[in-house]
Amino acid sequence: MDILYSGHLHSTDSVPITFLTVCLHIKVCHAELNAILNKNSADVKGCTIYVALFPCNECAKLIIQSGITEILNVSDKHHDTDHMIASRKLLDMAKVKYSQFIPSIKTLTIDFSSIDDCVYNHWTQ
Repeated sequence: MDILYSGHLHSTDSVPITFLTVCLHIKVCHAELNAILNKNSADVKGCTIYVALFPCNECAKLIIQSGITEILNVSDKHHDTDHMIASRKLLDMAKVKYSQFIPSIKTLTIDFSSIDDCVYNHWTQ
């Protein structure tokens, strides 16, 4: 199982962005980009991508170009924004299926303490 997330570009933490406050998000890579770039296979043609939010138009282009054929999103809270309208139009033109994923489990807690104990015990024996 892969857990991917939005994050900053590599090697940019020490580079200050001093122009317009709006540009603070310029260094953020969306989760879709991270997922596709850090995949565990040669390609993702024919795959399904699971995302928390419906992908923006830039991520939609990346999804289309990578050959992903289905998107399952948990939320579409920005449904009526220009970026999402454009995204749906692009996905429709490319015949990429999309639908809302409704998880059966609303909360997931991962307890890493048992993993740490196992690793610690392995290395100290």
